[in-house]
Amino acid sequence: MAFNLAGIFEGIGIGGSERIDNLQAQADYKEKLAEQESIQIAREGRAKVTANAVRRDAEKKDVKERAEQLSLYYTKEQVADIMGGGKARVEYAIKYAENLPSGQVASESYRMASNTKELPVIGEAGGTNSLSMEDPFTSRFKPNNAAIRKYEGLYGNRLAQNTTFMTEAVRDGDQDKITSITKEREGLLAGLKEYEEGKRKVDDVPSTDIYAGTDVESKNLDAVVKGTKSNALMNSGAITQDPSSKRYVRKTGTVGIGHSAQIAALNILKNTEGKYSERLTSRIDLEIENLARGLRADGTTIMEGDAGKVGTAAVIKRISAEDWFSKSESGTLKAGSLWNVNGTVHYYVGSPVEALEGGTQLQNFLILGNY
Repeated sequence: MAFNLAGIFEGIGIGGSERIDNLQAQADYKEKLAEQESIQIAREGRAKVTANAVRRDAEKKDVKERAEQLSLYYTKEQVADIMGGGKARVEYAIKYAENLPSGQVASESYRMASNTKELPVIGEAGGTNSLSMEDPFTSRFKPNNAAIRKYEGLYGNRLAQNTTFMTEAVRDGDQDKITSITKEREGLLAGLKEYEEGKRKVDDVPSTDIYAGTDVESKNLDAVVKGTKSNALMNSGAITQDPSSKRYVRKTGTVGIGHSAQIAALNILKNTEGKYSERLTSRIDLEIENLARGLRADGTTIMEGDAGKVGTAAVIKRISAEDWFSKSESGTLKAGSLWNVNGTVHYYVGSPVEALEGGTQLQNFLILGNY
């Protein structure tokens, strides 16, 4: 069999030529891709440079506009001081100035960073959990009435919640909760005292009220007063639970004990939270006045029932003036008890209730009249 060598060589030549052409085509394609990629990179680079330039121009314009806006309210030095802290602080300073009451000047209410006297944050004494001025920057601005009322209202809210929790714990007889809630209240009051002391150190800080302002804060005041009275009444032993209705009712003949316990609790409230609320103090005075009126009515009823009774049969016991003054001042008499002091009936309350006629100092008893 004869081989066609010429055909074979011709075929080899054709195949080799095609392969060379393919390799050249691939090389050209890669070169073209590389050229296109280079063009794309250059195009993207130019676009990025342009975008950065546009962004920088926008930022410069924004900075200029913010500076111009700040300059409407603050001095040149103050503007520089404020803008050094970033956009958020600039916005805070502008909003602060815009919301100032008429007649107040923002530049006069702003302290430079080097002269800042920070107000203490609102929270428990010695604690790190702040309820208000967490950013020291905000303390460069002199707080206005609305701002401080908002911060101090948080105290009123937390104290009202504490009172509600205490009332529930007392009713349930949960001593562990009572201890925990009492400790929490002590921390709140210590924090409030610390806040007020710090506030007094800052020049021209307005005085506000933790229970003044909104309806919510008024409800907080009601919750604290009513809760204080309720807790005192339950702790006095003057109420019991009615087995049939499961409701708490007053025990017979315990008006003196119950009212005296409530007056004592209200006096404590007056000497603590009352220091930070004129409205609370006024409300407490009214509550004590009403309770005193109830004691007078109860005492009159007992005096009428005692008429004609002598010795141990009488509810109202005799005591010498000397013993009365000694024991009433030392607090050794039972709160809510009635005494015949040289022919005059005294209702011993045990805590300040009212002044003697013509006097101003509150006494811990009421004088009802001749026996």
